[in-house]
Amino acid sequence: MGMGQVYLGQVEKGLVLLCAALLLWLTAAQGAPGLLILLANVLDAFLLARRLGRGERVGRWEFFFNPRAGARRRRGPPGRS
Repeated sequence: MGMGQVYLGQVEKGLVLLCAALLLWLTAAQGAPGLLILLANVLDAFLLARRLGRGERVGRWEFFFNPRAGARRRRGPPGRS
């Protein structure tokens, strides 16, 4: 969890998601909530990678369910021109 976002250039977001996943794992709160978070994370990385592949802009903290947040700043993943 979170590594897809790091690969796409959303480093801070990916690290936060990775820490959240570790916290869920350490507190044994896996079950249904953990599975839903995992699926949402995978879907987020997949859909944002598809948008980047089409040449669309993606903000640093943008998620798949808010496609316009931060997308006006740059083209491609954050930190890359």
